[in-house]
Amino acid sequence: MAKGVGGKKSLKFSTTQDKNTKKRRIIISLFSLLVIIIATVSLVVISREYNIFDKEEPTSEGEETPSPTVTLQDYVTVMFSGVSTSKDRVMFISFITLNTKDKTFAVDTISPSLTYSGKSLSDIYADKGEEELAIAAGKVASYSVDRYVVVTEKRFKAFMNALGSFELDLKEKIDYSDSDFSLNLLSGKQTLTGDKLFKYIRYKGLGSGDSARIAQAEVIGEIVSQKLNESNTSKGEELFGRLVNNSISNITILDFSKYSQILEEISKSPRSVEVVLHDLGAK
Repeated sequence: MAKGVGGKKSLKFSTTQDKNTKKRRIIISLFSLLVIIIATVSLVVISREYNIFDKEEPTSEGEETPSPTVTLQDYVTVMFSGVSTSKDRVMFISFITLNTKDKTFAVDTISPSLTYSGKSLSDIYADKGEEELAIAAGKVASYSVDRYVVVTEKRFKAFMNALGSFELDLKEKIDYSDSDFSLNLLSGKQTLTGDKLFKYIRYKGLGSGDSARIAQAEVIGEIVSQKLNESNTSKGEELFGRLVNNSISNITILDFSKYSQILEEISKSPRSVEVVLHDLGAK
C-alpha cells in the first residue's frame, strides 16, 4: 500500500526568500565572530602594554611584595613652647630632639627674654607668631627647628588631659607667688593637672644661668619620658588629633604617619631623656 501524505516526519518547505535570509544570517554571524576575535586580541595586547589588570609586578610564588621604604631624618627637632592665653607673651621655650638612629631624646630650653635681631623672643612671637618664634629661637640656640608645637596656658590643661596626668615626686613643698603667677605644691608623690604643670614648668625656669635651663629641661624631658608610652601610641591618629586641636602646630598627619612606627617602638620600653644645653648668645 502506498504511503499517504503525513506520517511521523513532517515536510519542510524552502523558498528562495528563506535561502537568502539564511545566507544573510551566516554572513552576519561570521562578521560578528571576526569582530569579537579582533577585539579580544586587541584587549590582550593593550592590557600587556599598559599593565591594566596587574598594577604591581608579579612576584614569585610565596614571595611578598616589598613595602616602600620610609626614610627618616637622623635628627628631628621640635620646638615645644608655652604662651599666654592672650598670645602676647612666651612663658617657656624648649627643644625636643629625636635621634632616629639611637632612638633617644634630648631636651634643651632657653629663656623667652633672650634677643634676636634686637628683639626679645617673646616680642617676636607677639608681633609675628609661632613660625617666626620657631625660626628666631632656633637661631639663638643653634638648632635647626623642623616643627613647632605652641600651647596657650588655657589650652595646656586639655593638651595634657589628652596625654594623661603628670606624675611628680616633690622633695620639698613649693610656696611661690609673685605678680605673674603663684604655685603651691605639697611635698611627696602627686599628679599634676595641665594648669598646675604649666606653672611648674615656668617655676623651674625662674632665675638665670644653666641651672634654671637644666631644671626646666628635666621637667619637659620627664613629660616626654612618661607620656611616650604604649597606651598613648596605641591611640594613634585619635590622640594626634586631640593634641593638634589643643595647640598651634605645623606638624601634619603625614609627619605623624611617617614617624609613628619609630615612636611605637620607642614606647615599648622605658627610656630616659637626656638634657643638653647648646651655647647661647644674642644674635
